[in-house]
Amino acid sequence: MKRKHNYYFTAIMALSVMLSGCSASAASQPQEESPTAVLAEPVVLENSSLSSSAVSKPEVSKGEVSKAGNSKEEVSKAGNSKEEVSKAESSKEEVSKAESSKEEVSKAENSKEEVSKAESSKEEVSKAESSKEEVSKAEASKEEVSKAETSQAETSRQETSAAFVDVTGVTVSAKEITVPLGGTYRIYCTFAPENATNPKYLWHIEGTNIIDFAPDGTITAKEIGTATVTAKTYNNLTDTCTITVTEPPPPPVITGETVSAHWFDDAVFIGDSVTNTLSFYADNGCLGDAEFIPAVGIGYHSALWDLNASGNVHPVYNGQKMLMEDAVKLSGKKKVFIMLGMNDFAWSIDSIDYSMRTLVDRILQKCPDAQIYLQSVTPMISSMHRDDALNNANIALFNQRIKQFCTERGYHYLDISSAVEDGSGNLRYEYCFDPDYMGLHMNNAGCEQWVNYLKTHVI
Repeated sequence: MKRKHNYYFTAIMALSVMLSGCSASAASQPQEESPTAVLAEPVVLENSSLSSSAVSKPEVSKGEVSKAGNSKEEVSKAGNSKEEVSKAESSKEEVSKAESSKEEVSKAENSKEEVSKAESSKEEVSKAESSKEEVSKAEASKEEVSKAETSQAETSRQETSAAFVDVTGVTVSAKEITVPLGGTYRIYCTFAPENATNPKYLWHIEGTNIIDFAPDGTITAKEIGTATVTAKTYNNLTDTCTITVTEPPPPPVITGETVSAHWFDDAVFIGDSVTNTLSFYADNGCLGDAEFIPAVGIGYHSALWDLNASGNVHPVYNGQKMLMEDAVKLSGKKKVFIMLGMNDFAWSIDSIDYSMRTLVDRILQKCPDAQIYLQSVTPMISSMHRDDALNNANIALFNQRIKQFCTERGYHYLDISSAVEDGSGNLRYEYCFDPDYMGLHMNNAGCEQWVNYLKTHVI
């Protein structure tokens, strides 16, 4: 039977043949037998859109193939890219490993630092332990020293206990004294035996309205009357001094009468190197048979030093070194002329004043009937003024203290300075023996003025 012709089928077949021709593989495959009829006229497709689509499809396919080629290239590139990505990832992994390795190195370095610190710490601990051991040894040594000191103290205590010497007697330096109103006097105690272990005592005063009494034994008269002071030892031994306060004596009246040289026959002069120069001048008999007991470098302070004190400058009398008060007593003289102070100005004026009063009291304790003549300290020449305490200004201040003391006690004050100074408080240059050295010792001309003043002011 003749097959019925179908236009749509023919068109589709034609399109298939065209598409098959574009593929080598399609040509080699068996083809279905085509219809035998041949078309004499062009076939007109009723659906133009389909025809257009059928015609253009091969170009599209070629473009697709091109795109496919490009896609393959892209795939190749993609493959390469993937490889690059893979390499990159490997590189990243290597970087990661490198960073991990760096981190490990950093940790290792930190660990090494920690180890170093640990070793240092260990060394410090070792030092600390060594120090602790040394401290322990030091403490042990200290303990040994403490034991030794305790043992020594115990031994000393036992020796002290075995060598203890009890006080058997106490003596106040004066039994009875008379002090002018406003005047001062100092007493002290001695003990028997001299090597007593505990020579301690207390003062008991009766008549506190009559006197003031200082712990060092200084009495100050404040009202007319009588008072007593008793020294009492720790083992109840006592001794008493009676103090009578009287009206102050009138100051000595200077008549201006010149006494003879023999007036000084019962006089003793004590002092320093300035008095020593006077002793040389007096060899001519101008002061009769007066006795001189000078000591170069001595002052009111050093006159109170113990006789055996190192560096003492006590005078030598009858070939023996002794205290001033003892030398005065041995001289047997009744008129005591004192000039000291030039060697004392390293101390304060108050301190020198105190030492002056103490020395005078000591002399009176040894020589109760002595008449006291206190001479002023003589000045220096003007060229020898110094910046330290030894200067004419301080000499003038101390001379005022000497005068005040004489007024309180009724002693004779002799202003020798007025006889040898230049009107400005300086020693006259023409009276100075050593103007280029010390500028304070007098020559014969100065000593002559000194003697003339004495002879006209002692009575």
